[in-house]
Amino acid sequence: MRDFGVELEGAPVEVEQQVCAFTPNPDDAQQSLEYFRALHEITRAILSALDSKQVMELIIERVTDLLHVKAAALRLINESTNELELLASKGLSEQFLTKGSPHADRSIQETLKGIPVLIEDTTIDPRLEYPTETVAEGIASILSLPIIAQRREIGVLRVYSAQKRAYNQEDVTLLSAVAEIDGVVIMNARLYEKTQYDLSFWNATLEYLQKHDDHV
Repeated sequence: MRDFGVELEGAPVEVEQQVCAFTPNPDDAQQSLEYFRALHEITRAILSALDSKQVMELIIERVTDLLHVKAAALRLINESTNELELLASKGLSEQFLTKGSPHADRSIQETLKGIPVLIEDTTIDPRLEYPTETVAEGIASILSLPIIAQRREIGVLRVYSAQKRAYNQEDVTLLSAVAEIDGVVIMNARLYEKTQYDLSFWNATLEYLQKHDDHV
């Protein structure tokens, strides 16, 4: 994981402190193996795919399948508008997605302080920005985790359940690792886009200078 830029030093202690309210880990070797395989598949996808959206969609699909949840979504903070812009999702209706983007300071904001947050009951929790729309969507519980890149919270990974449910520490540790991978994917995509922009700029500049020299 370190080879991909995922910072693991100190992470187990930090995650354990943050998720102390979650249920203990089950003695389930098969589940642990499935989680490991999922992480392996996701990290390999980073190497084999240049399309960051394709990797993010794979992440969301694997998360929903592994945890047997209704839906999941990745959102990135727009620093200009403070909105959490959608990057990828699965299982959410078009009506729910077009209700308006949640805001970093109004929608489960503790997540953006680096803390995994469980909304156990969406019908009574005041931390939701769109409670009516959330309940109408059939979402009973939400697990929200920070996406961290270069030691900054840049977005959120959210998992939506149709039933009230608890998550154990192994679930949260898996999702925290996935969220860190998301951060790597996002930063790689930004670097790639910047590189492409720089190449385009310098190619246009060289072409202009070449035409100017030809005229001279």
